[in-house]
Amino acid sequence: MIHEVTMPVLGLTMEQGVIVAWLKEPGDAIEAGETLFMVETDKATSDAPSPATGIVATLLKAEGDTVPVGTVIALLVDTAEEIAAAQAWQDAAAGLPAASPAAAPTKTGSDTAPDGAVSDGTAPADESPSASPGRVLASPRARALARETGVDLAAVHPSGSRITEKDVRAMAQPPASPAPGSAGELRKLSRTRKIIAERMTLSATTIPQVTYTLRCDATDAMALRRTLKAGPGGERTAVSLDALIVKAAARALADFPLVNSQWAEGEGIRVLPEVNIAVAVDLDDKGLVIPVIHAADTLDIRATAAELDRLVAGAKAGKLGPDDYAGGTFTITSLASLGVESFNPIVVPPQAAILGVGALVPTPVFQQDQVVKRRMLALSLTTDHRILDGAPSARFLSRIRDLLEQPAKLVE
Repeated sequence: MIHEVTMPVLGLTMEQGVIVAWLKEPGDAIEAGETLFMVETDKATSDAPSPATGIVATLLKAEGDTVPVGTVIALLVDTAEEIAAAQAWQDAAAGLPAASPAAAPTKTGSDTAPDGAVSDGTAPADESPSASPGRVLASPRARALARETGVDLAAVHPSGSRITEKDVRAMAQPPASPAPGSAGELRKLSRTRKIIAERMTLSATTIPQVTYTLRCDATDAMALRRTLKAGPGGERTAVSLDALIVKAAARALADFPLVNSQWAEGEGIRVLPEVNIAVAVDLDDKGLVIPVIHAADTLDIRATAAELDRLVAGAKAGKLGPDDYAGGTFTITSLASLGVESFNPIVVPPQAAILGVGALVPTPVFQQDQVVKRRMLALSLTTDHRILDGAPSARFLSRIRDLLEQPAKLVE
């Protein structure tokens, strides 16, 4: 029996996926639920399990291919004898003439001869006609690194039975400095960088944006963090300033629902029922991803901190699923860890606003006719001016500042 493997739907909003790496070769045996390949969506890379137990007959799509969900990408069979039938299925789908029996694939997970041995008295097993023509054996991490660095795997000499990440790094030497007058180095865009470029271009060219900035005294909020370390049950909970900012934004969005909305072209303004706060996470040279804290207005401060920690750690490890990135209604981005004191963030379409958070700066401040040292930070709110005018934008931003300057309200 032939089993079709299709590009799976790994999230509610997933429409297509990129095949990052095949973890099985034609002829390999596989169990139902065992990982067959790795798939990349807009922001996440996930393992895709085999839908059935059997033998991999043929791979219809190559690594790096972008495939719509539901498309057949591989064929599995129950027995080695059915591999030829799967090959005929593939040829028929491609409009090719039927192959002769002599050309039927012979490599299987159980019948393959040992390395260097002769199979059926004709050819070495590693030269079996079932092997994909021109296929390079490489680990998934090696293939991913090769795509990032532009290394041609066919030119890499493996140190073992297959190309490893170390082998690719050895080939990825820094290019020589361009000669005067040359065009310089052209670096290929990753899928993540392409998506960022498309969305930011859309934002800058279609959304009239205004940024409002004010200073916030975060001294008391930082002090509150120390009192929150010990939970009501004695557990230790780390509550970051970022978690307090998320909680303050969630409260403010509940008070100002128009900020939690979208511009519906030709229809009006769509006010959204859920407060889902997206938080930008920097992945260094891999780009920027924005996982989402869903129903943020329903979480207490400790639950907010725990979910934020999970999302940041998962994003950096590449362990989040597509749904972790879906449904954001408002975005927070921070450059505090890099010492940037203030900046103008760009709205993430189709959202109405984005909050930029600057670095904490010890600042002399007048209090009751005395100069005291306080820890100040800049909050910058960029809004879609089609939805939000200056006054409501300023009131919303002031609400976030007030909550952070009176942080006891965030734990009520």
